[in-house]
Amino acid sequence: MRKLTVRDLVATLIVAAVIIPFVGYSVRGSMPFVQDPRGMAGVGLAGAVLALAAFGRRAFGSGMFERVMAVLAAITIGVAVAALIAGNVWALLVPMVAGVVIVWALALAHDAGYLSDRHLVRHG
Repeated sequence: MRKLTVRDLVATLIVAAVIIPFVGYSVRGSMPFVQDPRGMAGVGLAGAVLALAAFGRRAFGSGMFERVMAVLAAITIGVAVAALIAGNVWALLVPMVAGVVIVWALALAHDAGYLSDRHLVRHG
């Protein structure tokens, strides 16, 4: 088991900066900087890109985990861009935020050592 780093804390704060406005926007219909679905899409896109940057180059490494993370990040950013372009499509905001949370959770679990090769069961 490894200790989490400052990078993980920064990524957590970035993800919280996406989730808190999303929940507030979902409940109240508006939040500071988020007055419509396009604004929420912009916040989500910025959060997705910043969270990916916080985890760094490792998300695009050579192992299977890194490939999965790269695909999930690309899908999340793609959905965020689609939500930003579409403007009034609420159905794109939910998978965008879910993608941000999934990438963050997998990255934290990996950095904590829960998704390392040592924990995988190999049958031979």
